Amino acid sequence: NDDSIRAPNEPYSASVPAGEAAPGGPAGQTLGTLAAQQAQIAKDKFTGCSLDVAYSIQWANRLPIDLPLFPKARVSEAAGSDDHGCNLRVASYTAPAPPRSMVGYYLNLAKHSGYRESVSTDGHGQMVSGWRPSDGAAFYATLHPAGTGTSVDIVTNRGR
Repeated sequence: NDDSIRAPNEPYSASVPAGEAAPGGPAGQTLGTLAAQQAQIAKDKFTGCSLDVAYSIQWANRLPIDLPLFPKARVSEAAGSDDHGCNLRVASYTAPAPPRSMVGYYLNLAKHSGYRESVSTDGHGQMVSGWRPSDGAAFYATLHPAGTGTSVDIVTNRGR
């Protein structure tokens, strides 16, 4: 795969600067694993999505128009799948904004795009999620502090 930044289905293995979390949470977690975990959280929202993803940074450019990357985002990894009519997109990136601002960013996007949005905390960070009844679009964005910014993992089922 000429577009890949690493071989598919292998853990993220680059070193992480001191004081920053690895993309996707625990070391060794792949985006495919992240997508599977998110799908388990809301089985009814990601029904029909294949969790067998292909890795390429280009998948980050194919997130839904209504859920773009934060301005000045630094994408570290992206994956996606167009199997079975589900346009699964997963991206990990860091943003130059604090987690509180990132929560507001995703809540604002969700509200203006017709999603029923919610926020939850897991003790380490926050998750903003949304579901749009009109077309079944769903997304989850997990947000964790990373240095002076935020580490973001976003999973969506309606990418471009």
